[in-house]
Amino acid sequence: MIRRRHPLLVAFFAFLLPGLFALALGGPRISAQPSANEDIVINEVYYRGVNSSEDWIELRNTGSGTIDIGSWWFCARFGYERVGLLPIVSGDDYILTPGEILVVRPWDDLDDNASDLGLYIDGNFFSTSSMVDFVQWGSGGSIGRVSVAVAKGIWRQFAPGQFDFVAGATGNQSIAWGGVNSGGGLLTHSQDWNPGTPSQGQENPPPAATSTPTATATATTTVATSTPTVTPTATATATATATATATATGTTTPQELLYLPLVSRK
Repeated sequence: MIRRRHPLLVAFFAFLLPGLFALALGGPRISAQPSANEDIVINEVYYRGVNSSEDWIELRNTGSGTIDIGSWWFCARFGYERVGLLPIVSGDDYILTPGEILVVRPWDDLDDNASDLGLYIDGNFFSTSSMVDFVQWGSGGSIGRVSVAVAKGIWRQFAPGQFDFVAGATGNQSIAWGGVNSGGGLLTHSQDWNPGTPSQGQENPPPAATSTPTATATATTTVATSTPTVTPTATATATATATATATATGTTTPQELLYLPLVSRK
């Protein structure tokens, strides 16, 4: 007796067996790329210490959710270290609640003259999706991962090999972020940063550079207004002289004398 296979059962096993075979071999390899949480910002950097034991980096959670950054990475001038391996200067741990600030010691002495500093969710330092925040100080040259920040759209490039940068701190100053609608995955200008007295563990005031455009516009308006004031005076004097001369010679009729000053005022 010949038994006929039910077509539905055949189709079921044809669908199921490949999956069971893949699981037996360890399952398919799925590359899961974590997404950057851009609520974490580089809030302040003090790099004027004698060595790394005096320098510090401050991070702040500007969002509404709790974020664990222990597995994230820093990169500066092609040197790098995992955030969770850095000594904590201020803060409880590497899990930041909304508004919480964390201060850590860098893994190496941050360059006093010029450097970049990038924050990443993993060690893929060439990836724009891995980069969370970025700042560069002291030089507008290509001194680190600035090209990644430009490609991500969070830092500016003015010309080939010329990039935006924060003016260097002097003496015992730090550089502090205080921008609005910038930082943490948003386009940040050097004017969003301000060299000044270190304020470790505190929110930073808006940078002083934001008042510059107002002062410039006021000065320009004042100069432009004073220029035409002198010009009409000189024109009126010349008209009066010409009229008097014409009257003395007797070559100008009374009708012409009446309309000459009116034309000159236009």
